[in-house]
Amino acid sequence: KKNFNTALNNYDIALKKAIEIKYIELISLLNNNIGNANLGLGRYLRAIDSFNKAIDLATRINSRKILWEAYFGLGQCYERKGENLKAVQYYNKSIEVIDKVRSQIYLDTFKTGYVRNKAKVYESLINLIWKMDKGEDQKSQEDRIFLFIEKAKARAFLECLVESKIDIQN
Repeated sequence: KKNFNTALNNYDIALKKAIEIKYIELISLLNNNIGNANLGLGRYLRAIDSFNKAIDLATRINSRKILWEAYFGLGQCYERKGENLKAVQYYNKSIEVIDKVRSQIYLDTFKTGYVRNKAKVYESLINLIWKMDKGEDQKSQEDRIFLFIEKAKARAFLECLVESKIDIQN
């Protein structure tokens, strides 16, 4: 907890400077970091506020690299607060942003590198779906998770088709 408090102090100093020079992207990044530190301290309302500020600014400057992380942070906050449906909603938004960016990367090696550190979003969503479905039978849980994974694989396959410029209508 001490490291989170130290980080928050440093982020606050940096945020004041970024606001002073009107560096919108940095302000948004710092709000993400402040959100993550507050999340680590269990201060969910403060974290939610910071992530929402990051989303507002990132949307304004169209910075998807900030958006996916802010949505993921909101998902984690709501999951820890026990608001699982909201958490699923934000995990899905994070995945949408990740997939959109991934689809705009042209080389497969770069795509792999881009997605590598974002697997935690997919894992969080799958684990939450598993927890939410405890009342259902195991087969039903497996079916939902299987459908989610297949959807992600189908998206990746479609991207490959688009990239290869194969005419699937003939």
